[in-house]
Amino acid sequence: MMTAMPPADVGFLLLGPLEAHVGGRAVALTGRQRQLLAILLLESNRVVSVDRLADGLWGGDQPASPAARIRALVAEVRRAAGHPGLILTRSPGYLLPTRQGQTDADDFDQLVRRAAEASGGGDLDAAAELYGAALALWRGDPLVDVPNARAHEVAGLVERRWSALAEQVDVLLARGDHERVAAELPAAIAEDPLRERFRAQLMRALHQDGRQSAALRVYHDYRERLAEELGAEPSRELQRLLAYVQVSDPDVRRRPGPQASAPRHLPRDIGRLVGRGEESAWLDELSGGGLGVLVGPAGVGKTALAVHWAHRAAPLFPDGQLFVDMRGFAPGPAMSPGEVLVRLLRALGVAAPSVPSDLDEQIALYRSLLAGRRVLILLDNAAEAAHVRPLIPGEPGCLLLISSRHQLGGLVALDGARRHTVEPLNRAAAVELIAQRAGGGQLETERGALAELAAMVGDLPLALCVAGAQLSERPERGVAEYVADLARHDLLARLRLHDDERTFVRAALDLSYLALPPEARRVYRLLGLVPGPDVSVAAAAALAGVALPEAEKALDAAAQVHLATRTRDGHFGLHDLLREFAARLSGEAEEPAAREAAFRGLLDHYLFTMAAANQVMGPYPQFVPDRSTARQPVSASFPDPASATTWVEGEWDNVAAAIARAAAHGPHDMAWQLVAGAQSFLIYRPAAESMRVAELGVAAARRAGDAFGLAAAQAVLEVMHRRTGHMRNAERHSRRAALLARRAGWPVGEARALVGSGSAQSALGQPRRAVRHYQRALAIYSGTDDRAGAVIGMSYLAAVQRKLGRLDEAERVLRSQLAVVAGLEAGAVETQALATMALVWQDRGQLDQALPLLDRARDAARATPRLHGARLAEAIVDGVSGRLDTERGQYRDAVDHLTRAVDGARRAELPGAQADFLNWKATALLRLGETESAQARLADALEILRGRDNSVGNLESLLGFAEVAHRRGDHDDALDRASRALTEARRTWPLFSGQAHHLLATVLLDRGDLDGCLGHCERGLVVCRRTGQHLMRGRLLLVRGRARRRQGDERGARAAWHAARRVLAEMPVPERAEVAALLG
Repeated sequence: MMTAMPPADVGFLLLGPLEAHVGGRAVALTGRQRQLLAILLLESNRVVSVDRLADGLWGGDQPASPAARIRALVAEVRRAAGHPGLILTRSPGYLLPTRQGQTDADDFDQLVRRAAEASGGGDLDAAAELYGAALALWRGDPLVDVPNARAHEVAGLVERRWSALAEQVDVLLARGDHERVAAELPAAIAEDPLRERFRAQLMRALHQDGRQSAALRVYHDYRERLAEELGAEPSRELQRLLAYVQVSDPDVRRRPGPQASAPRHLPRDIGRLVGRGEESAWLDELSGGGLGVLVGPAGVGKTALAVHWAHRAAPLFPDGQLFVDMRGFAPGPAMSPGEVLVRLLRALGVAAPSVPSDLDEQIALYRSLLAGRRVLILLDNAAEAAHVRPLIPGEPGCLLLISSRHQLGGLVALDGARRHTVEPLNRAAAVELIAQRAGGGQLETERGALAELAAMVGDLPLALCVAGAQLSERPERGVAEYVADLARHDLLARLRLHDDERTFVRAALDLSYLALPPEARRVYRLLGLVPGPDVSVAAAAALAGVALPEAEKALDAAAQVHLATRTRDGHFGLHDLLREFAARLSGEAEEPAAREAAFRGLLDHYLFTMAAANQVMGPYPQFVPDRSTARQPVSASFPDPASATTWVEGEWDNVAAAIARAAAHGPHDMAWQLVAGAQSFLIYRPAAESMRVAELGVAAARRAGDAFGLAAAQAVLEVMHRRTGHMRNAERHSRRAALLARRAGWPVGEARALVGSGSAQSALGQPRRAVRHYQRALAIYSGTDDRAGAVIGMSYLAAVQRKLGRLDEAERVLRSQLAVVAGLEAGAVETQALATMALVWQDRGQLDQALPLLDRARDAARATPRLHGARLAEAIVDGVSGRLDTERGQYRDAVDHLTRAVDGARRAELPGAQADFLNWKATALLRLGETESAQARLADALEILRGRDNSVGNLESLLGFAEVAHRRGDHDDALDRASRALTEARRTWPLFSGQAHHLLATVLLDRGDLDGCLGHCERGLVVCRRTGQHLMRGRLLLVRGRARRRQGDERGARAAWHAARRVLAEMPVPERAEVAALLG
C-alpha cells in the first residue's frame, strides 16, 4: 500500500534547530515533542516501532508505560500542528509521511544535484551559485536543539554538507576563484581539521594565488595534527601535491640544477591557460616520469596544454626538456623515428659525427644517455605508435609526453602509456577564452552572444582564439554582429587570420580528413547530411549505402583522428564545427543527386526500423510503409518489445531531427511517412514535441501533394489534439482526415478517423453522436483485417455506452472486445477493456466480481511496452482500484491508489485522465471527512480542465463541489450545483443522474424538505432500475427510509430499509452495516 501523504502546506527544517511549519506558521513544540518529531523525520516514510521510539526518547530511563506516553506525545504533536494526518499510526509504531521537497534537507539535495549537473555540463558559474544556495540552507549543526538526536543519521547530514562544500570548492578552483577559496576554506578546516580534501584544496588555492609558503604551511600543520591525533601520515596524493608545490616555490626554482648546460628546447609558453584544470591535474600525476599521451581533435589545444605544463614542470626535470614536432599531420611526410632520434641525440650533447647510422644503435645510445637522469621529452603531433615506440626512454625517471590526433591505443595496450583525451572547452571557459583574446571588453556586456559564438565553433580552442583575434581587429563591431556575419557566410572559410596560415581552422581539419583511409572519407563527409545529434553504425551504413562492417570501420577511423566522437554504444557524433566541415566536404565532393539519395537512404533506415519496432510492440493501428520504395533493403528486426523500446528511445532525437529536415527541405513524402509511422510513439512523447512533429507531417504531405499522406498526417494531428484535451480541434482534424481517407480509398484510415471523431464528440458532451461514429467505424473495420483498430474502437464504444447508463450493452461490447484482444497481445487495450468491465460490475454493485478483473488488468498493464502506454495502463488500474476501494469503504487505500493514478497520468501528459483521477480522489477524501483536501483536489481537476473539453470530468467536478458544499452546511450552494449536475447528466451522461438524485435527496433531507427528498429518491430509483445501478439504488432506498421515519412513517421507513438490505445483501459496502443497524 502506498504511503499516505501529508498536506502540502507542511514543511520541516532539519539543517539547524528543528522547526516545523504549517501554512507558513511555526509550530510550537516542547523538547520531548521535538525529540519525537526528529526521530520520525530522520526515518520519514518508514514505520518506527514503539520500542525504537522509546529507546530514542528515554534510553535506559524509560517511563512506566512508554507506549502510552508515546501515544500521548503523538497526539500532542498532531494537535500542535493542527493536522491529524501529520503522524500516522502504523503497526508496530508510527510513521511520518513526507513528500519530496517538504524538508530543507530535500531542498539541499535537489540543489546539489542540479549543481553537479551544471558542473558536469561545464556551466561553472551556475554550479557555483547552486552549491552556494544549497549551503546557505544550513543554519547550524543539524537538529542541534534536539537532545539525543540519532547520531548516525545526523552524521550523514553533516557529511552531505561537507561533500557539497568540497564540490563547490572544486568548481571555484576550476573557475579561477582561488582568492575566495583561500579566504573562506580555513573556516571549514577549523570545524573539521582532519578532512584531507579541504587541506588539498586550500593548498591548491594558495599555490594558484602565488602563496607557495602558505600552501606548504597548510601541509605541515596537517601532517603534525594527523601524527599527533591518529599516528598517521598524509595520503600519497597529498604528498605528491606537496612535491608539486615545492618545485613551484621560487626558493626552490632559484636553486641551480645539476647541469647548467641542460637542454631547454621547449617552445614559448602561451601564458595563462583557460579551462584546463582537469587536464593539468592529470599531467601533474605524470611528474614522477613514465609515458603519457594527450589525444584530441585538431585545434583542441593539445600542444598549448603540453607546452604550458612542461614549462611549469621544468624544475622537476633538471636534466633537460626536449621538444620535437613529428609532423604526423603536416602536409609533408611525417618524421621517421631515425630522424627524431638524430635530433634528440644532438640535443643531448652528441656531436653529429658521433651519431650512429644504425637505428638500433641510435636507440641504445639514446637510452644510455638518459640513464640516471630526469629529462622531459615532448613529442608533438605524432601519427602512429610505431613512430613513437623507439623513442620511449628506458629510465623510469624520464617522462615521454606525446600529443596526437590518433588514439595511439597500441602504446596504452603494449607499453603501459597513460592516455588522456583533451576535449573542447566547457562553455564558460570557451566564453572566457574568446573574451581574453578579444580584449575582454565584451565579456560582461555580450555574454549571450559570446556563448552563441562558442557553440557555433564547437568550443574548439583554435577556432575560439581566431574568433577572439578577429573581434579584437575591429573592436567597434559587436559580438552579436560578428556571430550573425559568421552564420551568413562560410564559417570555416571565415575562421582564419590572413597573415598566418597556422590559424586556418579548415586547413587543420583537412589534414585530419586526409589521414583517413580513402574508403572512409566518403562515409565521413556524408555525415554532414545527418541532422540529428549522432548517428548509429546502421544509420551510417544506410546513409552511405555500404555494409555494416565498412560503415563501422569508417566511423572508427574518424574517431581515431577525433573527427567524430563516440557518444554511446554504437553511435558517433560531430560537434557543430565538424558537422559543417563534413557538410562542406560533401557539397564539394558529391553531386546533388547523390546527396539526396544518401539522405533518403538514412530516412529509409529510420522509417523501416520504426515499422519493425511497431510490429514487435503490439498490434496497434499503424502506418505500414511500402518496402518496394526503399533505396536498399532494410532488414531491421527486434526480438522483443524491450529491445524495440530501447531503440526508439535511443534514436528518437535523430528521427525527430530527420523529420524536421525532410519536412523543410525534402523529400516531403518521406517526412509524412515518418510522422505516420511514429504515431504510436508520439502519443507517449512530451505533448508539445508530439504536436510539433505532427504539424510537420501535415505540412510535408501538403507540399508533396499526396492525398493519402495528408489523410495519414491529419489523423496523427487529430490524435495529438485529443491527447492534450483540445477536442474541438481534434474533431475538426478527424473530420478532415476521414474525408481525405475516403477520397484516397483508405478504409482503415477512415475508420481510424471516425474513432477519433467519436472520442472528441464524447468529450464535447455529444455521446449519442459519438456512438454513431464508433458504430460506423466498426462497420468499416469489419471489412478489413485491422483487428487492432477494431478493438480500440470497441473500447471507446463500451466506455461511452457505460456512461450513457447502458450497462448491458457496454458489457456485450467488452466481451466481444476481450475475445478479440486475447489473440492480439495488446496490453494497453486489454487493460482498458478489463478496467471498464470492472467499472460496469462496480456500477451494478458486484464489487467482488470486479476484483479479479482488476488483477487481470494489472497483469496486462505490466506486459505493456513502455512506449505503448505502460504508464497510462498502470494509472488506469490504480484509478479503477481506487474507485472500488472507495465503494468498499477502504478510503485510505483508495487515496493511495488514486494518488499513484494521478501521478501516472501527469507523467504521461494526459490531462483528461489526470482530472478524472483527481475527481475520484476527492470522493475518497470526502468519505474520510477531509473536506478541505477534497476541495483542493477538485480545484486541481478544474484547473486542469480549464480550456480543455471534458464533459464527464466537468460533470464529476460539479457533483464533487456540490458534496463539499453539503458537508460544509451550505445547502443552497449544494442544491444549486447538484441541480445543474442533474440537468447536465440528463442531457449527456445518464449514468450520473442517479448520483445527482441521491445527492439532492440527501441535501433536502438535511434541510428538512422531506417531500422534495422523497421525490428525488423516487426519480433516482427509476433511473437506477433502468440502468442497472444496484449500488446506487440501495443508497437511495436508505435515504428514502430516513425521510419516511422523519415523516413518522415507521412502517414505510422499515420497508425501504428491508428493500435496501435485499439490494445490498451481496455487496461488500459500508451501507450494509448501516442498514443492519437501522433495522436493529
